[in-house]
Amino acid sequence: MNKLEQLLEQTIRRHVRPDGRVVSVDTRPMGGHEQGYSGAHLERHEVGYRDADGVVRTVSLVTKDTSLTERRAPLRLTTQGQCVPYSHTLDLTTDRPALLCQQDLDGDALGHAPGKGSSSAGAVRRVAQCLARIHAANLGRADELAWLPPADRADVEDVILADFRQQLALAREHPAFAAQYRETSCRMEEATQPFLASIATARQATTPASSTWVFCSTLWRTG
Repeated sequence: MNKLEQLLEQTIRRHVRPDGRVVSVDTRPMGGHEQGYSGAHLERHEVGYRDADGVVRTVSLVTKDTSLTERRAPLRLTTQGQCVPYSHTLDLTTDRPALLCQQDLDGDALGHAPGKGSSSAGAVRRVAQCLARIHAANLGRADELAWLPPADRADVEDVILADFRQQLALAREHPAFAAQYRETSCRMEEATQPFLASIATARQATTPASSTWVFCSTLWRTG
């Protein structure tokens, strides 16, 4: 059994069926629209596994190359019982890229932790509720999150504003949007500067909220 199969089987045993044994793996590349913001390589695996009764079942899992920080963050959230996809890794100590295996939420009707492709109002509300729970659970616990990088202006630029500007530019290519929301979009752009200034102020104050922010932004990169 190679390292990938070990990772898939351990993920199944930890989160799906404790008696599961991998019998087949069908690996497929993920579409460009499914790639996360980190730019890391992602793959989807249709995994066949046999339970103790001899029944063969299937589960879809996703793997990606991640940093040590990206591997530690989901583990903490899973331990806290947060509404995030279950995940597992074979390496939680080495400070170098390694595979992280996660639940594949594509087509999940329940939408416990909907991906970035989800656009319905209900999905957006669930995402907001999940992030709010993460903030609440980790606020004021910066001493437990010393392994996270500092939250600063560059981090916000890379994680949030880069995507905001890209999506706004795409929206402006549509004449109807440009005509109706020209002034609103300009005000949104102007609001980014006070937002960045508030992040810088929080960083200088070394508030616990800064660590919680990086925690959530780390998850954003891995999504």
